[in-house]
Amino acid sequence: MSARHWTRALATACAMLVLAACGGAASSAGQAGRGSSSAALGGAAAAKQLMDLYQQARKAGETQVVVYSPDAPALKAVYDVFSQRFPGIDVQAQLLTGSQLVTRIDEEFVSGKHTADLLDVPGDEIWRSYTHGYLVPYDPPTAQGLSNKGFQLVGPDHTWVTPYAKLNGILYNADLVKSSQAPKSYVALLQPQWRGKVVITDPRQIGATSGLLIELVHQGLVPGDFISRFRAQNPVIVPHVPQVAQLVGGGEYPLAIPYGVQSVIQDRKQGAHEGLVLSLKEGAEIAHGPVGLLKGAPHPHAAELLEAWMLAPEGQKALAAAGFYGSMPNSPSPAGFPSLSNVKVIPEPQPDEYDDILNAGITRVAQLWGA
Repeated sequence: MSARHWTRALATACAMLVLAACGGAASSAGQAGRGSSSAALGGAAAAKQLMDLYQQARKAGETQVVVYSPDAPALKAVYDVFSQRFPGIDVQAQLLTGSQLVTRIDEEFVSGKHTADLLDVPGDEIWRSYTHGYLVPYDPPTAQGLSNKGFQLVGPDHTWVTPYAKLNGILYNADLVKSSQAPKSYVALLQPQWRGKVVITDPRQIGATSGLLIELVHQGLVPGDFISRFRAQNPVIVPHVPQVAQLVGGGEYPLAIPYGVQSVIQDRKQGAHEGLVLSLKEGAEIAHGPVGLLKGAPHPHAAELLEAWMLAPEGQKALAAAGFYGSMPNSPSPAGFPSLSNVKVIPEPQPDEYDDILNAGITRVAQLWGA
């Protein structure tokens, strides 16, 4: 597929979400429970609590949930399943990252005019929101079994839960690069043939690329001068992941870092011929997705419902189908990709230490790119 046709396909890819028409709370409840068992919602007790939340949301006139997330495009398929389960509640996900995300949240709390209900953000931002007092404690009925072993999946005072993780590696266009020739380590990106051919998101602010680069150095997985040497390779900078998809999926450039399973699945549905290297010498990057309810949320019942549903078996299945790795025990892995237990991963900093690690490295990274 040509770059022009790929870009056009990507721009028109999002299907319109069609909600079931419902004449009131009673008919909505019937549709929400139709054709399903309580097991899909985590058992009889959890299902009852979720249905109670649904009725409260409908009674309060809450017809949507507004989520701020850097993963908004890939999560759309997950939110569609939620809206099919609970007719009349739409999920409005806004793609926000880095300083843009921080500024938006701070502005809402300064002004008192709240738009967002939920944050679905990286560990550093969820911790910042917690320490600023932006989050409301909430213990979803579906969270039993969610463990803090390895990563803090449940925030202090239950101010967040972590429904999923992303697995990121090196993306390659399979029309331009054979799988046998794709880089098998991040250090391999320093080879001359990749100069000017690797697409990244803006490293001058805290985000996916800067986080990966800082993590690699912090963990001692690459030489200390790796970031400056990678900068000298003149990688191509774009603002967000969708632009990465256009350039690599469209065949203009052969490689990108970091890139997730969820994005590859989304791209392939649009006809992109992509591969993802996860078996890397340094390890694949794992990035958890904490979700927290914001104070002043305009749609609190619907927001609690969505947060709880994402941890339910049905939500975990929907996350896997979209390319995410569910956090609940025995959750399925994305089809065609390895389970987490079979992949070497780069240890992810805890939410309370991630910010310090990023702040220690972001100034140097930004300076290398002339910020």
